[in-house]
Amino acid sequence: MSGALSNSDPFRSLLRTVSRPGVYVFYGRPGSFKTLSGLVLASMWRSGAFYVGLGKHAFYDSGRLSRLGLKFYGVLSFREELETLLELGILVNERDLIVYDGFGSLIFPLYAYPRGHVIYSAGTLVVSLLSKLSIDKRTTVIIVSGEGAEGRPLLFSVLRAYVRRYFWFVREGKLVRIIVKDAELSQVGTLRLDAGEVLEEAQSRGITKGL
Repeated sequence: MSGALSNSDPFRSLLRTVSRPGVYVFYGRPGSFKTLSGLVLASMWRSGAFYVGLGKHAFYDSGRLSRLGLKFYGVLSFREELETLLELGILVNERDLIVYDGFGSLIFPLYAYPRGHVIYSAGTLVVSLLSKLSIDKRTTVIIVSGEGAEGRPLLFSVLRAYVRRYFWFVREGKLVRIIVKDAELSQVGTLRLDAGEVLEEAQSRGITKGL
């Protein structure tokens, strides 16, 4: 892990932890500040930053993100998702950041197909393309996803071959606990955020929750 975790300046700690190129996952239940934390990190990033909003996240205020210097993609179908990934392969530069929000939201509708392996194959394709971007362009990719069973991220079986670190966001009243896990989901650290301070930090950077 790059740098020690510090609760006195948790966003700087998060920034140091994801500074090494690779794929990282922020996951948790709705309202756990994972999207907002990803946007705060994107606003702090020294190189270029991209925000890809899938499904409901496609309706984020694109003008606000543009004013923050983020390049915004709103994606509403799996076909658009693949087209966006191919376009990112052209536009992303070395040391850029990609916040990929709503992972899996456009894949789960594929359950309508008779073959169960379609979900796994589609998810693997998406994550492998993101991983290739992180390797070829030396970029950081933060996948923002929901929480599945037993405290694991959704589609963990798809993610596990590609992800460097997991960050499990757990809301506990006015506090947010971020449990940092390695590639095998073993805990390697913890950060704590005050929900009010997160909102103040976001507001000071021109970000509103909006989701």
